[in-house]
Amino acid sequence: MYETIHILLRSVMVALVVIHLYLHRTQIVKMYARIIPEPGKRKLVTLGYALLCLVLLIN
Repeated sequence: MYETIHILLRSVMVALVVIHLYLHRTQIVKMYARIIPEPGKRKLVTLGYALLCLVLLIN
């Protein structure tokens, strides 16, 4: 029973985080561009961060 509740609440929380990020995507992109102004470095950092998140999600 607790496992089902945990899975349900986890799914709701993930959905809320995705909605939150979607609603603030413009602000996130602008701040990210201000922090890393060079497009080449920005793409490299983005790729590294995405790979790190993928590794953490798999494990």
